[in-house]
Amino acid sequence: MYKIVEVKMVTKNGWITFWVVALLIFSGYAKAHDFNNCGVYEVVVGADTRNAHFRMDCTVEPRPACASASNYVGFDRSTPTGAQIYSLLLTAFASGAKVSGNVNDTECPIWQGNVSLLDGSVRIVR
Repeated sequence: MYKIVEVKMVTKNGWITFWVVALLIFSGYAKAHDFNNCGVYEVVVGADTRNAHFRMDCTVEPRPACASASNYVGFDRSTPTGAQIYSLLLTAFASGAKVSGNVNDTECPIWQGNVSLLDGSVRIVR
């Protein structure tokens, strides 16, 4: 959601008006996405009950140094939130929708040490 804000400054010559387009900042939107409008090409679960990761058609930037697989993101599917994320990713995969989200900048998941770790949420975008 965008809001137009009018900013006025008083100078020797009178009022100068600047129009600024500002984002309404909500806690979930304070950080730029580490992956944005990415297609989901693969959703994988491993033998470890926590291990789930997905492959996208774009690169995660920035990502931790341990994440050599630059277009994969892992998450813990054993939690209720992880189960919801898994469902959302399967929906995006099946429908061809795009996803956006953030990763942990310093850590990779212990169960899949070469992918970025999802940090927070992932969202389906148009």
